[in-house]
Amino acid sequence: MKKRFYFDTFEHLKSFDILKGEEVIDLYLKNHLLLGKEGHDKHGGDNAEPLFDTKHNIDPKAFWNGYSPAYYEIESFKDYSDKGRKGITYSADAFAKADVVSMDLSGLNETWTHFIYFELPGKFFVNYQDKVHSNPNINIFKKFVNSVLEKDLNKQEIIRLAEIYDKRYPEFITYDNYFGKDEHIAWRADIELTQLLSIKESGLIYPILYPQTHAIFKRGTHRAIIHALLGFDVPIFMQLPIDIESKSEWKVEMADMFSIPDVTFTVNVKNKEIKFFTQNIEIDLNE
Repeated sequence: MKKRFYFDTFEHLKSFDILKGEEVIDLYLKNHLLLGKEGHDKHGGDNAEPLFDTKHNIDPKAFWNGYSPAYYEIESFKDYSDKGRKGITYSADAFAKADVVSMDLSGLNETWTHFIYFELPGKFFVNYQDKVHSNPNINIFKKFVNSVLEKDLNKQEIIRLAEIYDKRYPEFITYDNYFGKDEHIAWRADIELTQLLSIKESGLIYPILYPQTHAIFKRGTHRAIIHALLGFDVPIFMQLPIDIESKSEWKVEMADMFSIPDVTFTVNVKNKEIKFFTQNIEIDLNE
């Protein structure tokens, strides 16, 4: 049985569970502390807490709002990295940051109070997600992951297969990040093999958290597709609309990361039901 989560911190949750904002923050920070206790190397800045406008001098234009987050090294390809060939190099490390660290969660217990937990159907992402944040076509990467899983490849074998794919699909892509332009081989640009290996071998450390109520998926795209390809539903938290008791359901817009247009889903808390749509036409995931 593949391991779903790295720690058991989130194992007790069920889809449609509603938790106070403080509870969810504590769950994420618990895993942050556990990684430190396990002896993982710490990187990044010094901040290890969420941001609140009543406590922090938040600058939306600054790197991480002016509070550089602390995070931990989880997985490494150091022994197998080939740094001498442009495009064949692999990110040597996989890092994990608790979603709530350096995240602006202002308004807690004022404009919002709770998060709701969902497990979105992994089949939807496997069938339709074809992009991540800075890569407009991950279909070859999805094919690569399927080969890794079918053959249950280890770290060295994953590198060998990636080198075969690099030669087979040598095209490059250039995209912007916060510090400038990056150039990478296209089929695996902005989606790290180290993250795949870490989640495959040890499970997901953090569900994806969205401090929004009605529009999501500009972030968390990497965890979503990798977790779904591994055969799991995608665990997420969203802020619960403050007026939910007066609604039978509400609609959530998904960022454009799919092969189908205008993706939305509706949430019915009372019936514990989620339905996906493309251009307002319901998607039958059983087809």
